[in-house]
Amino acid sequence: MKSLMKVLAVVAATAAGSATGCATASGPKTCSLVGCEAGLAIEVRGDRGGDVTVKVTAADGQTKSFECDADVSGCSTFIPDFMPENVTVTVTKKEGNFVKSYAVAYNNVHPNGDDCPPVCRQGHIDVLL
Repeated sequence: MKSLMKVLAVVAATAAGSATGCATASGPKTCSLVGCEAGLAIEVRGDRGGDVTVKVTAADGQTKSFECDADVSGCSTFIPDFMPENVTVTVTKKEGNFVKSYAVAYNNVHPNGDDCPPVCRQGHIDVLL
């Protein structure tokens, strides 16, 4: 399971790497080779009260899930190629389920700058328990 923090660390490490040229309206520009993926990032915040299972269900019924251990401070993941407009998030806790629906806004991400490829559509949901 990729956590959001691991994905960000890989992106940051890659940014320090090689560069390639790309053209802009004002002439050649040096672009780094940082990659990105389209998808949905989910972060669960608040008192989880132990281990939890997080289920994300799109309006068409497609479901993705991940687990978070109580002994790990963060609870997040990135689901590549999963970009529904509306989702229902169910967090299964020892005390019972937390269920909430979200409309997801997606943005174009340009990890190498506005004038350099790639461009990826990414959304983010903060689930506040």
